[in-house]
Amino acid sequence: MSDCKRRVKTPYILMIKRSSLQNCICEILGGNRMFIRKVKIHNFKCYRDFEITLEEGLNIVVGDNEAGKSTILEAINLALTGIISGKSIWNEISQYIFNKEAVDEYIASLDSAPIALPCITIEIFFGGDENPLMNGDANSDRDNSAEGFCFKISFNDKYSDEYVNVSIIDKEAVLKVAREKKIDGIMSFGVDPGGIAASYVQNELGLPSFGPFESVDILQHKDKFRAFLKEHGFNVPWAYGFSSEIDAWESRDKFTYPFIVKPTDSAGSKGCTRVDSEEELKAAIQYAFKYTISGHIIIEEFLEKKGCSSDTDSYAQDGQLKFVSFSAQRFDINAVNPYTPSAYSWPSTFTKEEEEYLKSEIQRLITLLGMKTSVFNIEVRVAANNKPYIMELTPRGGGNRLCEMLRYATGVDMITAITRAMVGDEPELIEQKPYNGHWAEIILHADKEGEFVGLQIASSLPAEVVEEDLWVKPGDFIHGFEAANDAIGTLVLRFENSEDLEKAITNQGEWLKVNVR
Repeated sequence: MSDCKRRVKTPYILMIKRSSLQNCICEILGGNRMFIRKVKIHNFKCYRDFEITLEEGLNIVVGDNEAGKSTILEAINLALTGIISGKSIWNEISQYIFNKEAVDEYIASLDSAPIALPCITIEIFFGGDENPLMNGDANSDRDNSAEGFCFKISFNDKYSDEYVNVSIIDKEAVLKVAREKKIDGIMSFGVDPGGIAASYVQNELGLPSFGPFESVDILQHKDKFRAFLKEHGFNVPWAYGFSSEIDAWESRDKFTYPFIVKPTDSAGSKGCTRVDSEEELKAAIQYAFKYTISGHIIIEEFLEKKGCSSDTDSYAQDGQLKFVSFSAQRFDINAVNPYTPSAYSWPSTFTKEEEEYLKSEIQRLITLLGMKTSVFNIEVRVAANNKPYIMELTPRGGGNRLCEMLRYATGVDMITAITRAMVGDEPELIEQKPYNGHWAEIILHADKEGEFVGLQIASSLPAEVVEEDLWVKPGDFIHGFEAANDAIGTLVLRFENSEDLEKAITNQGEWLKVNVR
């Protein structure tokens, strides 16, 4: 294979050399001279259906940035080794490795005539010396004389028996389905609105649970949560809840600028606005009501922060914190919504004393609410007044793949642990572990809407690009970055020191370009 690294985007040439592949394959096949003569890719990343024929010797593939040259190498490597992004595919499968067009087609079919779930197929056809052991007709060419093998990723019906089209915010409808299906467990991961229904079903059916439904209801509604914090002596910003635009507007004399207007029960920063003057207030109120599920919004004090706020995941088992993390949450001031997180890094910018205080307060809060076993997405900050605040705590994994990032950074697998716990299996061992380096996750996005042209990453970036996960292809229409669902991918970076990380993450424009026209 070539020496090309994934993050190198120029020159626009992919070179595939047979010798190293040949050596690997020959070792497996007892010394026979074999080489790859053809590769067929189905539903892997940018390729819906793709075929490339290779000649002996050196092969050169020419294409623009983001055309999919590196993906060909990634597919070959995955089929030969079972490794993706340096790790076993067994632990790295996500929706993002499936072709987006295939996924969209499947989702669109659910309301009428559901089609089969998409699967990934990578076929490797060999040439060279004959090897009857590699013969067979289990290939898309239906050629009995073909030599090679097929690598396939498909859904196991044991775990995905069926899809039920029911709203995740309708807790009674979800309960009805859960009873009919006699489920073993339920949870909502990465999204707040489903947490209420999941908790309700857990408690109604006596299933493994996050904790009392009443407590989850408090955590999932920002107005109730602020009231609970105040009642129990936590540091808390001033806050007012409203159920009508008129009441919110007529109460404006109560507010001290600046403040934040947001829905009580939305997610992904949708509906959130900082307000610095009365002229901005009406639009902010209307925007928040647009995204509320329950019809409630909250207007609360804007806390100027010291350093970076933290939004990351932690884990409690039987009410006791087992793993606690703090991140440095970053924002793009040029984004359509500058209050949507655009990057995260670990470790945090907090002092050891601040982290210990916050850890103690998080444990106190979990205990007061009677929470049990869960991944908790927790947002905290130290304000300019030097007081630490718990801004949000919800019984779910965070969006933006935070649990996956922490698995990279610490080796702690909270996803497997909570999945096993919620179906009543023996609990996974979760314990506090240090960060194995300095890590950052960049939320790839555009500052304006338009046609996606490509992604450019400068080779001067002083970091290892652990994973580059792009969810769009050239020609796709993309939105400006208004909320988390406007992201177009993620970039996982590992730095050797905090200085390189801080310089890179605060000067993204020097090494990262999302081109839109």
